[in-house]
Amino acid sequence: TGNYLIHIIQHWEPSNNDSSSTESAALRTIQVYSNAPQIELTLNGQPLGIKFIRWYGWAEFDSIKYEAGNLTATAYSWPGVAVAQHTRLTAGPATDIQLVVDVPSVSSGTGSALVLDGQDTGMVRAIVVDSEGTVVPSSSHRITFSISSGPGRIIGVGNGDPACHESNKASSRSAYHGLARAVVQVTMNSAMPEATRHRLAHIDGDHGKYTQLLLPSLERPRQGHPEEEV
Repeated sequence: TGNYLIHIIQHWEPSNNDSSSTESAALRTIQVYSNAPQIELTLNGQPLGIKFIRWYGWAEFDSIKYEAGNLTATAYSWPGVAVAQHTRLTAGPATDIQLVVDVPSVSSGTGSALVLDGQDTGMVRAIVVDSEGTVVPSSSHRITFSISSGPGRIIGVGNGDPACHESNKASSRSAYHGLARAVVQVTMNSAMPEATRHRLAHIDGDHGKYTQLLLPSLERPRQGHPEEEV
């Protein structure tokens, strides 16, 4: 509602500590960020407490015992009106991968299409989900990306894990918190001025292996046999 935001930091998945014989080790601390003054946390509909926070601060709920289901944080304005809500669900086994185009995206202000200039790049997010479409944060499955059609190639991958030492220059990456990323670059140049494309063709040492230059008015000059300047 309005410009109010709320976000639960931790996922709500079982861990090795949940079966610990030490009661304190099995309890969790849940942190919730919000720009609302009051936060309520519930687990499967049961209240776990209410916290008042400073502007754009966070609330900590201590000694929370894990129970599979629905962990929900609700933000309230000063009159006690619910203005925002965020829910973490316990995920089932991983069954599928969802793909989301993050760039280009109108919602992120990065446009609606890539430019065919041989250089523009997009970013695709792979999300590991269960049968209900819930993200599986515990997933570390290796995800392989490929181009099925169209002028593009995978030039990099990532997963956001600062401790991951897998190569970024690859076509696959293990998921981190159920997420992985691919960077896709266009392999066709039809957007640059035609004269520029002709000059690029003269110095294309890869002979179009990585970028196809579209030259509608003249054939692409052969390497070592430059045509007249345009």
